[in-house]
Amino acid sequence: MSKYILKRLGISLIILIGVSALIYLLVMLMPSDYIDNQTAAAVQSGQMTYEDVQRLKELYGLADKSFSGIVKSYVSWLGSAMKGDLGFSFLYGRPVTQVINDYVWISFLISLIAYVIEIIIAIPMGIKAAVNQYSGYDYTVSVFSMIATALPSFFLAALLMNVFSIRLGWMPLQGLTTATQIFDPADWWGIFKDKAWHLVLPILTLTLLNIGGL
Repeated sequence: MSKYILKRLGISLIILIGVSALIYLLVMLMPSDYIDNQTAAAVQSGQMTYEDVQRLKELYGLADKSFSGIVKSYVSWLGSAMKGDLGFSFLYGRPVTQVINDYVWISFLISLIAYVIEIIIAIPMGIKAAVNQYSGYDYTVSVFSMIATALPSFFLAALLMNVFSIRLGWMPLQGLTTATQIFDPADWWGIFKDKAWHLVLPILTLTLLNIGGL
């Protein structure tokens, strides 16, 4: 058993490194990068020079687009990542690890709640389908399970957002709180309800996707 576990861990590590290297290569081979896009207006207006842009690229390891340069920058990034340094987020203006730490608990909470709901729904459904084998209920559950297992997660998420958020307007489309509403810090119940309402759609999506596998 220990050999099997070590083998699976080794395969997972190889796949992880391979996928990260491929994504890194594709990003580096793009005609323009994030720094080019963000500094284009400043360069055109004369607020920044080409040399300023190049210094920024050198700072973030984006200056050398040759194969050897890409390999060198990837190895440098991988070494830093293995030490827990995932780099600096252009979008948030903070280290990536800080951004992840701020939001990882939300993902954990969504996954935990969805898993509990899956267990509560899937086990009774499976037992009833097994007891009533070859019945209409059994076939319905089997078809639903196959669809839920085969359906791409991004497709179901986009479908539910389009129906419940965009068309019907029942669910919030993004964020964890309502940006246009200011709550009194003492109104903990109102804050809780607002956050819970924002989590309904992600939990529903994850539950529908995973319930078929149980």
